[in-house]
Amino acid sequence: MKESKIKLKKHATVLSIISNSFLIVLKLIAGFLSGSMSIISEAIHSSTDLLASLIAYVAVIQSSKPADEDHQFGHGKYEYIASLFESILIIFAGVFIAKEAFEKLSSQNITTIDPNLGLIVMGISIVTNFIVSKYLLKIAKLTNSPAIMADGSHLSADMFSSVAVIMGLLMVKLTGHPIFDILIALIVTVMIILTGIKLFKEAQENLLDKALTKTQIDEICNILKNYSNYVTMKNLKTRQNGFKKNIEITLLVDGNMTVCDAHKLCDEIETAIDKILKDTEISIHLEPQNITRVELVKNV
Repeated sequence: MKESKIKLKKHATVLSIISNSFLIVLKLIAGFLSGSMSIISEAIHSSTDLLASLIAYVAVIQSSKPADEDHQFGHGKYEYIASLFESILIIFAGVFIAKEAFEKLSSQNITTIDPNLGLIVMGISIVTNFIVSKYLLKIAKLTNSPAIMADGSHLSADMFSSVAVIMGLLMVKLTGHPIFDILIALIVTVMIILTGIKLFKEAQENLLDKALTKTQIDEICNILKNYSNYVTMKNLKTRQNGFKKNIEITLLVDGNMTVCDAHKLCDEIETAIDKILKDTEISIHLEPQNITRVELVKNV
């Protein structure tokens, strides 16, 4: 199961690299031939997505490495580090495009553009990004991959910004005023920066060992309620670690319970939780709740 998920993640990142490379070349050609700054800004946006895809590919390979002596909890954090870098790249790209657009507006250096080629290219971009982003987001949910989720989110943002570019080009075509192209480039910039900030916050939270979602924690609590005749939950700690969900539970049990029975109970609880949440690593600590006298045996 784990190997199949890794394979899916690799295929998804390779598809993203190919589609982004294709769109970058297409947008750059259309941008320079038509003179449209909004299309060139979209090409730069796609360039950040290509870098993000390359980073995601490396992260998927690194995070899939098994745990070793130096990294006993695995390498899942690689994906969050990749997502963090991707968000920073997106923010810088947005700032660069904004700077270029404001310079053109302030200098009144706005050249006439031909919107027809741009309309065709942006239409191709929307269709391509729609198909690829849907696939990436599906694989990200299936494999719990933050890097691929970030990649898919970028392409979704590209799709909506492409719609904005098309609207700007249509306004240029209808009015003959190229300033609409610059204004749309600025709108695209805002969308790019907001996407980058959102992804940065998500990656930052997960690097700081953010807990599982409230829904997932409720699922764990509901499972433990099924064993309320045998255990009482004292403490619960969770965190998302790449595609793995680390769960630590402290349970109070009958102090007279045998080791064998306690071990069997823990196995049942772990199996029940993993069946619902998938890809879990669970550690259960048992404490006696009705023992009045404890004898410590020391081997001297």
